[in-house]
Amino acid sequence: MGSPLFSKLSRRYWEEPQVQGMPFVLALESFASEDALTFSETAIADYLYGTRSIAEVGPDGRLTVHNAEIAEHRNADKNIPSGFFEQPGAENVSAVLFSNQGTVGKFGRMAYQEGLERGKLRMFRRGLRATLDPDAAVPSEFVYEVGSRWESWSEGLVLIHNPGALLPLPDDILSQATHYRREGDDIVATSPSFHAFGSITITVDPVANSEGKQTR
Repeated sequence: MGSPLFSKLSRRYWEEPQVQGMPFVLALESFASEDALTFSETAIADYLYGTRSIAEVGPDGRLTVHNAEIAEHRNADKNIPSGFFEQPGAENVSAVLFSNQGTVGKFGRMAYQEGLERGKLRMFRRGLRATLDPDAAVPSEFVYEVGSRWESWSEGLVLIHNPGALLPLPDDILSQATHYRREGDDIVATSPSFHAFGSITITVDPVANSEGKQTR
């Protein structure tokens, strides 16, 4: 994900007349491999800030988070410097908007919950979600039948703010998204009551066979 970000940075879009004087955001979703959509936003946040958060649970059950700086990222014989927001020119990028849910599964769920041509199909979603507990170190599993709760189009969006941005985004923008911000030495994430790190969607088509039984 570092390569397309650097490529976009070199284009210097913020110098275009229609962009000048306004916050500039880069949007990113990874399709680099078959399992790319299973990766959550934590990897891209580590790269953008050049900091990795390490969680430790003490004997009293309380969570302590330590930060470790990351100098570079390596992949085989390729390496790039970490801390994208600290690179020359990156001060012109107000934030990076990330999602791993701009998928066929998402569009299918949105249509299904609206009742569009669902017929006798049943659709289920399962995955891992953020645990809204300050002492939680691991995500929570979830599973539900699509339509039993309302999923918005903005659900799954992650906005990672640049602490050194020349033109920061307003605090109230994309209120239903998960937001990452640097506060002092800490990276703080705020999310809505439901935030999925990743999920799979299962569609079940009950078909009656010749004996009247139901198969899937």
